[in-house]
Amino acid sequence: MKWLKRFGYWVLPLALSVLFLSLAVPALSQEPEEIVPPCFTGSELEKVKEWEKTWVGKKVNYANVDQVKDLLPDPLVQLIKDPKKWGGEIWFEIVPYRYITPSKGILEATKKYSPLSKFEPKGFKTPWGEIGPNEFLAGYDKGESAGFPFPRAKTGLEMAWNYDSLTNGDNHSKGIFGEVVNCRTGAERHAYQPMTRMYWSGRTEMPPLPRIEPNPKEFRRTYFQVLIEPHDMYGTNYMEYRYMNPRREDDTYIWVAMYRRIRRLSSAQRGDTIDGSDQSYCDQEGYGDQVNRNTYKFLEVKDMLGVRHQDGTKLTKQKGQGFWNGAQEERCKLYLVEVVNKDKSHIYSKEIWYLDGETWQMPYKICWDRQGRPWRFLGSQPGIGKSKQGEPVTYAVGYNYVDLQRLHGSPNFHKDPEFGMELDREMFTLQYLQRVGR
Repeated sequence: MKWLKRFGYWVLPLALSVLFLSLAVPALSQEPEEIVPPCFTGSELEKVKEWEKTWVGKKVNYANVDQVKDLLPDPLVQLIKDPKKWGGEIWFEIVPYRYITPSKGILEATKKYSPLSKFEPKGFKTPWGEIGPNEFLAGYDKGESAGFPFPRAKTGLEMAWNYDSLTNGDNHSKGIFGEVVNCRTGAERHAYQPMTRMYWSGRTEMPPLPRIEPNPKEFRRTYFQVLIEPHDMYGTNYMEYRYMNPRREDDTYIWVAMYRRIRRLSSAQRGDTIDGSDQSYCDQEGYGDQVNRNTYKFLEVKDMLGVRHQDGTKLTKQKGQGFWNGAQEERCKLYLVEVVNKDKSHIYSKEIWYLDGETWQMPYKICWDRQGRPWRFLGSQPGIGKSKQGEPVTYAVGYNYVDLQRLHGSPNFHKDPEFGMELDREMFTLQYLQRVGR
């Protein structure tokens, strides 16, 4: 009996430990595909692999684009079919489909917060308009969400909130390197503009998670950019504040080197084009404004070609050409969402977003003018970087806006990207903006 008593002293703790582990293991052992579903599985994946036997490694240009036109947005097909208009032959390469495994931080945050994701049942007014019932993500204004809030999104609004959740390693910097091209004349205007961005909420990679505290100004993200080229803009610096509270307009400040003064950009100017390019301030890398400024309608999910694993060294262009060559397109599923701004005077009457359901990046976007004509087209080239923590980071290696009416293009490339590095918060103050002004 003594040995039985001694046996019982350690059996009970052991049994409790086993019970605890049996409850904990299933959550910890979840595969990434269970949290963020892949584009293709099972028989669908087999069909894609069979198709790839014919197409992987092939160059697609004006001669054969009609054979894959059903897998591409129509503006891209038209660009490729009429190379004379756009400064030369436009082509891309087809590569195999590969699942994009999210970082550990995104997986953990999605697993933790997405089961709690819901919308505020009551709407409210803001200085720029109304946010209706069941439109605003609950807890967003307090920094209480991170990761993909709706990894199996069913509505356009849920997809838009997933897109908004991308933080590119939380802290990141890169140089925007590219041209503004008049394809009618071949004239180019070169630009080089290093930028740095910090996310204060929705953080998934760098402690503190999911938000930085204290944050008395309620920042969602802060952005600092230096204009080095074109030369007539040298010394101009740009600062932008996005807030968690949707009742607060974005604040944008510019150090104007010519006057050696800081100027505040009006919120009404966010529809203006950036330095003669083919994108507005609210178009940055896809969409750069608050989610609830628009209404969203999910149209369909389509089996398409889209860029997901771009090697930046493959992107090339001829002088006078307004669109990148060398994009690496792969079969994937894209979610098409119709987007209409609530402001009737907005520069676009509507947009169609093409969203990648694995990463919620935006490989394509089509914008219509107020007369209902296709106006601007975005072709983005997302790829995979690596953070200082050794985790994968999805980001736009390059992106390309074109004006379909004026035959104008703005191919941009992100040079020397860094993700997950430490940043001094002082960088995002007006005092710093003035101090580094030249």
